[in-house]
Amino acid sequence: MSATWRKSSYSDNIQECVEIADTCPGPIRIRDSKLDHATPSPCITATPSPWTTFLHALRAKKR
Repeated sequence: MSATWRKSSYSDNIQECVEIADTCPGPIRIRDSKLDHATPSPCITATPSPWTTFLHALRAKKR
């Protein structure tokens, strides 16, 4: 399955760069956007439930 990657709104353009591929209904894929993506780059995956919990924790911390 081909993924469309987007930069996370939590990323900056210096060191904290993360891209997300939302492959609904499958897992969410996360990778470092500073890497050269001409070849497949390593990524981690999360199922929707833990990913949602993670996002809620980020939002709560941001307040």
